[in-house]
Amino acid sequence: MLDMSCNKIGDRGIKSLVDCIGLRKIKIDDNCIGIESGKAIAEDLKFYNDLEKLELSELEIDCEIAIAIAEGLKCCTSLMVLNLKDNKIGSEGAKALAASLKSCCSLVEVKVHYNKIGDEGAAALGEGLMHCADLDKLTTALEMTVQRALLRVLSIAKA
Repeated sequence: MLDMSCNKIGDRGIKSLVDCIGLRKIKIDDNCIGIESGKAIAEDLKFYNDLEKLELSELEIDCEIAIAIAEGLKCCTSLMVLNLKDNKIGSEGAKALAASLKSCCSLVEVKVHYNKIGDEGAAALGEGLMHCADLDKLTTALEMTVQRALLRVLSIAKA
């Protein structure tokens, strides 16, 4: 496991760290990454077929970076935990992530709260997560009615 949380790592440090191919768990929470770092992480995800846990919370990930990360996640077929809480992925970022989650059938836990994904982003995530039969924990900060609807969609999909 690579845990570099809360270390004030910037673009140069992140780019070096993500080149450690073969890791199963990556945690880079609460650091200062920019667009270059975000795209470096996204590009390297394509080589992490056995990645089980990815924690990228509190990194200021915006829609553009989320879309790039979503593309990389398509190769992470063993991913069980995805934590993107407290970023700025927005609705379009959530839609891109939703499309990639169809490849991550092993997911059991997803955290996307405090990302301003809105109703459209939540609906897209619901559709993307329907392919995750083992999903046990979904953490969002949506309005309760939207969250209940999303969980209902997921429970119907599991039935």
